[in-house]
Amino acid sequence: MKKFLIALLTLAMLLGIVGCGQQTAEEPAPSTSTQEAPETSSGDGDTIKVGVVWPQLGSLAWIAYKDYFEIYINEYADERGVKLELLTLASNGDPAQQDSQATDLINSGIDVLMVGPEDSTAVWSCATKAKEAGIGYISFGRELADGAPHEADATFIPDCYSSAYAAAYEVFNKMLEDGYAKEDIKWVHIMGALIDENALNYAKGAEDAAAALGIPEPVSVFSSEWNLETCQSKFAAAAQANPDLNMIYAAYEDHGYTCMNTLERMDKWHPYGEEGHVYIATVGGLLDGLHMLRDGYFDGTAIEDEREICKKAAEACVKYALGEEVEDFAYEAKVCTPDTFQEFLDNHMFWSLDYAEEGFVI
Repeated sequence: MKKFLIALLTLAMLLGIVGCGQQTAEEPAPSTSTQEAPETSSGDGDTIKVGVVWPQLGSLAWIAYKDYFEIYINEYADERGVKLELLTLASNGDPAQQDSQATDLINSGIDVLMVGPEDSTAVWSCATKAKEAGIGYISFGRELADGAPHEADATFIPDCYSSAYAAAYEVFNKMLEDGYAKEDIKWVHIMGALIDENALNYAKGAEDAAAALGIPEPVSVFSSEWNLETCQSKFAAAAQANPDLNMIYAAYEDHGYTCMNTLERMDKWHPYGEEGHVYIATVGGLLDGLHMLRDGYFDGTAIEDEREICKKAAEACVKYALGEEVEDFAYEAKVCTPDTFQEFLDNHMFWSLDYAEEGFVI
């Protein structure tokens, strides 16, 4: 992890808290949905107890979510003058384990349970158990699937639909401005997991952007199930069947550069402006994608600022435990292109740089 982030954590511990003043992108307005918290303050006197179950900690995105959340909740608890007991678990991508861990946390006497759903439907049971126990339930990173018997008290997510729509629209429109006829745009749609509300919202956003511009349906659409090996093999088959492809919408950034080897074999991995360039639209902000965006291999990436989502969620957990109202929050990503890359960099809008190793150059 970048020394900057480590230094902040060290300083926070010396001060008796875990907190930092991260620079963030411009803050979008939260949604207007508000849930009523209990009328009386939760916790034992001036102590609040928050339990968190992360779906996994095997990707940089979820590691960052955990790190930023812990920084901000300790900082905000200190600001509010309350003692915080924070219990965190990770379910290793197993919905059954996630349910069991949530149950253990509920039984430990927490005031608020926050879960990052592995499966947006299977997690219904976590919300139900929390509400039946009179505990606040926060959904983080993913929404509960429609039809849940108990709604979350608040949800903190990237606005996946608007992120995908904005990125896809930007790149489709760029192709039209570059002289492509609508019917000549041959795009491959790479989806995430079909059980994931985020993946479905990303997919809907990309499809609606194409429809808004009159772009035909994709020549190939497939689900990666959020597995990069699956993505690579399915894309290779799609590219072989559609050698005239000239655009890719990838559900998340790592799926975009997973296509690189296949495109190189087809002589289609070229930066914008070179013959054979395949346009790529995606969502993310991961380290490996920054150079590709800067150098024109990616044409539009909707950058999701994990810091803002974590800050809002952290504050909501403390507020709920103190008997205050909490609001849903959906972060609307901003689309970065090669032309605006330096502006994003100058304004510290790439959260993943907090995790760059010493010597990383961008």
